[in-house]
Amino acid sequence: SSLLGFPDPLSYSELESLYLTCNFDQAWAPKSPSPWCGLFTEASLEVMEYIEDLEYYWVDGPGYEITRKPACLLISDVYHNFLNATKGGREEKGIFYFTHSGTILKFLAFLETHTDTDHLRSDNFSTMKNRKWKTSKIGPFSANISFLLQKCDLGYLVCLYVNEQLTSLPGCDNDNLSLGQVCGFSAA
Repeated sequence: SSLLGFPDPLSYSELESLYLTCNFDQAWAPKSPSPWCGLFTEASLEVMEYIEDLEYYWVDGPGYEITRKPACLLISDVYHNFLNATKGGREEKGIFYFTHSGTILKFLAFLETHTDTDHLRSDNFSTMKNRKWKTSKIGPFSANISFLLQKCDLGYLVCLYVNEQLTSLPGCDNDNLSLGQVCGFSAA
């Protein structure tokens, strides 16, 4: 408040509105710094980002086991379509689903690609600075998840891409999974 010249402290609601304006303005023109973001220090931006990550972690992320359960349908559909293609059935060139960021985050929670060793909590901000669950990175505008089925000499391999980046699944030795590994994963 004092940095802005206001005599009274800003409420959390006002601070959150300024932070959201900063986010959207920066997203609108990513190559130039948003003047709205200039209202925050680097440290206060990190705190605001963590607060936002906390909310998404417990609402759409790995915080609760039940949150990721709807994603079972998605991975099952991926598996069955890939299995159909490998057995000479009707082969789709692409299957696309469009959704809100909450579903993307739930699916990432199910895949456990961005799961930290500790839960995000209000009392562990200082130890979670290098966390994997950063929604600004894993759930940006136009976030996407894709699976690629590749036929090779060894059979069929599946690759996972998160926001166009080849991504390993936890417990896998490399970025390519055999269809059998996906089968085991889809049964989870």
